[in-house]
Amino acid sequence: MLGVTVLTALFAAAHYAIPKVEPKYVEVTGQLTLDGAPVTSGTVELFYENGEVSSGVSNEAGQFRLTSGKQAGALIGKARVAIHKTRRVRVDSLPLPRLCGNRDPNEYTTIDDLPPKYKDHLYSQLYWEIKRDTAFISLNLQNEK
Repeated sequence: MLGVTVLTALFAAAHYAIPKVEPKYVEVTGQLTLDGAPVTSGTVELFYENGEVSSGVSNEAGQFRLTSGKQAGALIGKARVAIHKTRRVRVDSLPLPRLCGNRDPNEYTTIDDLPPKYKDHLYSQLYWEIKRDTAFISLNLQNEK
């Protein structure tokens, strides 16, 4: 009986001696809209000062889930936010001057449909702080008028 009591006391001491580790990442989902309409296939990226990035891609309803590399969830901390919505178009369909002669009809390029103020993580003025209790973020973008 003494052995069980000593063993129980050792487990209790070990339990309280081990420091509790706070989570580094939290599960975060969100909604991405532009002028109130869902942004489909938009990429949301959160850039942290330590160089880490959390990101997600929005679905048809504008909903997204953030991951950090192979880690599910977003890093806890303040981040600068960059958002892209790109589409692939044929170069010959663009209203560009024909400076170099005829364009190849099989040549494609990528166009970003969101306002410039959201695209560049170095200059974006959009910030979000992910906290331990953050579960949902709503990014409501506005076109420049």
